[in-house]
Amino acid sequence: MLDQLVESKSNSEENKRRSEFLLVTLLIAVTVLVSAWTYSLFAKDYGMGAGDLELSTLVAPPPPAEEPEPEPEKQPEKKQAEPDVDVRKELIQNIMASPKVPEQISTVKSNVQQMRLDRAKSRELVPVEPLVVSRAEVVEQSRQRSKALRADALLRRVHVL
Repeated sequence: MLDQLVESKSNSEENKRRSEFLLVTLLIAVTVLVSAWTYSLFAKDYGMGAGDLELSTLVAPPPPAEEPEPEPEKQPEKKQAEPDVDVRKELIQNIMASPKVPEQISTVKSNVQQMRLDRAKSRELVPVEPLVVSRAEVVEQSRQRSKALRADALLRRVHVL
């Protein structure tokens, strides 16, 4: 069986040519990379040892000549001392105080600052204690709201039909 093998021609010349081409390409690539690395290494001027021992940096400058003192500026007379009071067009309730229940609930952000508790003149302002609610109460309220929403959605569908 091995005596019937067909032997093709020898490709040693073609293989030699390919290996030479590969070797020349590799040498060119390595030469380009090494030369680029060397250029980038020596292209940057770090200025090592330059300018550190200049006379102008080692010696302090002479003191400036004394100038005559300028005349004190006349300060404008204060007409009236400004009181330490907040002036507001709208009173926005501080989150830590609860004088009354709001008329409407809104999620729109207000651009007006809230009033400070230490500046409030009203006796209605009372600091609010944190609200403590159990998880069961929150779950029950959530269920009631979802039932009401489902019933409302069902009524809307009936009206549409």
